[in-house]
Amino acid sequence: MKKFYIHHKYSNDLFWYFFHGTSINIKDIPAPHFTKINKFKINTSYKNNNICVEICDDTNWNRSDGYHLFDFHVYLMQNNIILNRGSSNLKVKDFQEILNNVKDKVKNNKKNLHLFYIDWEGDFHTITDKGCKFFVDEINPRQINNFYCFTNTFLSFIHSSGLNIKNAYFLKDYLNHYKFDNRLSYSIRRLEKFKVNRLNKLSKLSDVYCTYSSFYFNKDTDIIKDDEIVKLMNILTKNKNLKKIEKRGYGINDWGSETNENNINEIFFKILKISDVDIIDEWFNVNHISEKSVIRILCEKPILPTQYKLYDFYNKIQKKYGKTPYDLSFRYNSFDDMFNLLKEKLNTDDSWIEFKSELHTWVKITRKNLIEICYNNNSYLDLVLGDKLNGSLNNII
Repeated sequence: MKKFYIHHKYSNDLFWYFFHGTSINIKDIPAPHFTKINKFKINTSYKNNNICVEICDDTNWNRSDGYHLFDFHVYLMQNNIILNRGSSNLKVKDFQEILNNVKDKVKNNKKNLHLFYIDWEGDFHTITDKGCKFFVDEINPRQINNFYCFTNTFLSFIHSSGLNIKNAYFLKDYLNHYKFDNRLSYSIRRLEKFKVNRLNKLSKLSDVYCTYSSFYFNKDTDIIKDDEIVKLMNILTKNKNLKKIEKRGYGINDWGSETNENNINEIFFKILKISDVDIIDEWFNVNHISEKSVIRILCEKPILPTQYKLYDFYNKIQKKYGKTPYDLSFRYNSFDDMFNLLKEKLNTDDSWIEFKSELHTWVKITRKNLIEICYNNNSYLDLVLGDKLNGSLNNII
């Protein structure tokens, strides 16, 4: 029997994050209200492999009869150092210090130390250690000790985000009956040249509702406005086809600053209700998914990514786990190709309705397949129990 020691405080969501896909009776997973539980132990199985799961907080580091799991961001959230899994002010050196402390605790058992570093930021922000195995959310062939875990990454948004992203799953029934005022929308928060250029170009299409955040324009913002940012701000204000989403208002309309919690709520309550279809940027140039696509998939909201690779990625995941994805009838290789496709599909009501229906079918099937994949499989356990930790990262997906 394989043993797994999870060095965090117990919660039912934490169990589902690490050990989804196991043969478990829901009644055996406690979710107490008045009684606090920091530790939890249970025997279960995964694909005919018997395993013992022990969520043991900061104890049992000296045990040599099992694997030791440690998630950097869960540790930081449980110790109130950060509020959520999204990007934080911590630098790589801070994570390196945490890693050194964990290595000291596990001592001579480092080969069984399994480190989860899922930060939703791709390889912009990552740490390495030749003697440790990292389970990550980006595909980076340069890091031989990094192993991509799709199901754990996808469920990190649901079960350990600190941002209530799980709620997106239950928005589906509301959005499917909502009457949208616009066909498409494209929204940006962070001012970057390529985004502003895309926003300006899409605003030429009358059926695309284009918005940008007021954050940079508020007098109390603490963001550094260099010459490039000021130039981009001027471009936005000159385009009368753009709409500004106000973060600050009186009382109940004061959304505050550019925090992760604020931005997720803004997606939920402002962005999702704008249009039938959301045009989104997903960072596939660094091979990782973000909350942008995950939220839309969970709530079954049709999306049109500026990089077609998003469709390819999710379709490939579905095929890997024996599911049949929905094959789209179109393809584009660049943003300009996507723009021309939109002009074609928006040309008549019939072509738009057909296009919108196709996008909704894709997200509907993808949503169903991904949830089934995540709760019938476990990417981390497949790697460990399948003895795949000595293989190349390129073989994982």
